[in-house]
Amino acid sequence: MICGIILAAGASSRMGRPKALLEYRGGTFLDAVCSAMHGAGVHSITVVMGAHAAEIRGKWPGRHTHALVNPHPEQGQLSSLKTALRNMPVYAGAAVMALVDQPEVSSAVYEKLIDAWRQNPGCIAIPRHRGKRGHPIILDARVWPLCFEAPPDKGLHWVTHHGSVSVIDVDVDEESVIRDIDTPEQYAVLTRSRHDE
Repeated sequence: MICGIILAAGASSRMGRPKALLEYRGGTFLDAVCSAMHGAGVHSITVVMGAHAAEIRGKWPGRHTHALVNPHPEQGQLSSLKTALRNMPVYAGAAVMALVDQPEVSSAVYEKLIDAWRQNPGCIAIPRHRGKRGHPIILDARVWPLCFEAPPDKGLHWVTHHGSVSVIDVDVDEESVIRDIDTPEQYAVLTRSRHDE
């Protein structure tokens, strides 16, 4: 079984407010990522919060998800990933790790990544758009120990480039896999594009 991890522990310093709670398609960024995962058949989802945990929990119902708090979000995404991996169900064969600031990624992308993982047991599956790697990423349970061995200053890059790991690049048409929404300006562009559709 594949489980989901959504990293939402960042300070959102450039945005000025929690990105997880930004409005998108009648819900929030966090709702959108959860919905895309659910649409691809990922039903066990863990959300890792940090800097704005109390505010997010107060405004987001969190149905069908498990919420965790990273006590040291300033240590970066790898620390949040490890917080989630320590709490994965024993039956999980892999985890798909998504970023809360990528609400545009569709269920189709998740499905394509999951298919690639199933065809290549033990791998890490990474989406690639026009030659550039992005997120979400599927991490087979067999590579999780490497996440705990990785030097904090190297992060997940160290894991994906480890000599013992098989990485599958999955080409996708969606630019969303390489586009983060980090600033008010980027958010304004996103909301304008939604209104123009």
